[in-house]
Amino acid sequence: IQISGGEDFDFGYAGGPDISVERRLGDGPNSVEVRYFGALNWNAAYDYGNTGDIQIGPINIPLAFDVNANYQSKLNSTEFNFRHQRSDRVTWLTGFRIIEVNEQLDYNVDFIVPNLSGVSWNSSNLLYGGQVGADVALWRLSGPLSVNGLFKAGIYGNDAENDFTFRVLDTPIVEGGASDNPVAFVGEIGVTTAYQVTQHFAIRGGYQLLWISEVALASDQAQAMIDTLNVNAMNSSGDVFYHGALVGGEFTW
Repeated sequence: IQISGGEDFDFGYAGGPDISVERRLGDGPNSVEVRYFGALNWNAAYDYGNTGDIQIGPINIPLAFDVNANYQSKLNSTEFNFRHQRSDRVTWLTGFRIIEVNEQLDYNVDFIVPNLSGVSWNSSNLLYGGQVGADVALWRLSGPLSVNGLFKAGIYGNDAENDFTFRVLDTPIVEGGASDNPVAFVGEIGVTTAYQVTQHFAIRGGYQLLWISEVALASDQAQAMIDTLNVNAMNSSGDVFYHGALVGGEFTW
C-alpha cells in the first residue's frame, strides 16, 4: 500500500531575482540579451507518524516508530539571446540557455533512537541547448501602458544524475545511483504589463510559466528502484512546471 508520493509535498511559493540586460547593436533592429532568474529554493516536509513495518523504495525497515520526510528543490536559469525586431509588434529571438534543477528527498526513521536510519535520493539535472521564441506587443497604444507576450521553446541535452543512500546512525549502509542523458524540452510563456513612469523608467509586472520535460526528479526515483529491483536505477522522464508572478522595474538609457 503506497502511503507516500510526490503529491504529499506542498512546496508553496519561493522568491528570487529575474534580471535581464539588453544591448542594442547600433541603430539597427538587432540587440543581444543576457538573462538570469533563479536562486529559487523550495522546501516541504511531511510527517507520516507511527507506520510500523515500512518499505521506502527498495529498503524494508521493520517497526518504524516515526517516519518523516523532507523534500528540497532548486532552480537556476541563465540564457543568452540574439533579438531581431521584425516589426513594431514582433521581435524574434534565438539563443542558448542553461538550466539547473536539483532535488533532494530524505526519509528519516526513528526507533527509540532519533534518526536511527534514513533513505535519501539526490537528483541533479544540467540542461543546455538552444531556443527560439518571440516577444509580441499584445497591446501598445500611444499612452504609457503596454502589454507584452513572451513565447520560448527549445531542445536541450540533459546531464542527469541520481544518488541513492540508505544509512543507519548516519553511516551509509547501501549506496547506489545512475546517470542518463535524455533529450529534454523547455517551454516558457509570459505575459507582462509595463507602465512608463518617465522616459527612462517603467514599472513592470506579470505572470510566467516554465515547463521542463525529461528530467530526473527525486520523487520519481523510489518507484524506479522498486520496478527494477536495482539501487542503480533511475527515472529521468519527469515533467516539472514552475509558474508565478513577477514585479519590478525597467531602466532604459
